[in-house]
Amino acid sequence: MNAHNPTTPPAGLVYQAHLDPSAILALRWQMLGAPGTTPAACRLADDGAGAHHGLLTPEGLVVCCLSVFNRPQGLVQIRKVATHPAWQRRGLGAWLMGQAMAEAAGQGRLGVWLNARAGAEGFYQKLGFHQAGEPYLEGGVGFVRMARALQRPA
Repeated sequence: MNAHNPTTPPAGLVYQAHLDPSAILALRWQMLGAPGTTPAACRLADDGAGAHHGLLTPEGLVVCCLSVFNRPQGLVQIRKVATHPAWQRRGLGAWLMGQAMAEAAGQGRLGVWLNARAGAEGFYQKLGFHQAGEPYLEGGVGFVRMARALQRPA
């Protein structure tokens, strides 16, 4: 992460806050898709209503992405957080989460929730999330709901 300027994308990457969902489908599928499926299986029914954030190389390759959806009661849901294997462990996911949460807070949103994959809870805890539900299985994959409040910018 860029500790000196949290709004500057890390590692010479380009940040885009509102990508077309088709631009992130391949990375979603590579990182989150079930074996034997196609990229179309990672398309969400409400993708058209979401804000799709991404970090791209100067050549346009999406290396980190997530999607944000407005939900009732002033909340947002973050879905499909994915980082290309060659770019993991560089703070990209944390940086992109920070940007998405800052944008949501700037829009007056009060909190954020997500369904974390089993094993990823520590990543989200470092970003201020806490467990907000019991672990569950979906399609043979373990998840747990996590949430946190958002702070409006000063």
